[in-house]
Amino acid sequence: MHHPLTVAHQLRLPVLGNLTIWHVDPETDGTDDSCDWFGRRKTRETGWYPAAVDDYERMEPVTQRAIDFVWWQWRGKLTTRPWWRHPRWHIRHWKISIDFVSKLQRWLWSRCADCGHRFRWGYAPVSTQWDGEGPGWFRGEEHVYHHEHVPPPPDWNDPREMTSTIAP
Repeated sequence: MHHPLTVAHQLRLPVLGNLTIWHVDPETDGTDDSCDWFGRRKTRETGWYPAAVDDYERMEPVTQRAIDFVWWQWRGKLTTRPWWRHPRWHIRHWKISIDFVSKLQRWLWSRCADCGHRFRWGYAPVSTQWDGEGPGWFRGEEHVYHHEHVPPPPDWNDPREMTSTIAP
């Protein structure tokens, strides 16, 4: 499964940098595309053939090929939706991020977990977590490091220190 965030809109603001409006998929059906961002749900299995074609498997091969031909020729017209019904206009699912505000939060509140120093303006620290919360108001991020301070993974073995179990 992928991350449920998709960029819906992006605006360039003169002073604040980029304003990004993310569409956060609610994952109501257990997938990361429950809002059908790409319009992939319109298939024969999900009921986009007319009711007369319910017995598709029992039809003659010539009839099946004819139905498939008509389906693929008109698929674009059958699967299009009006622009206002696209998930990018699901305002209730929007999350807004402004580059300047994110950089300010990181610069003010986040510290390196190893040395404790703050990050310079615009620095992109390294994290050891996949799904961290990110910087917030009056709280920094956890488990973020300067690039040179990242700890090795817990199961990491230095190949120079490994000894062979096979006798030479």
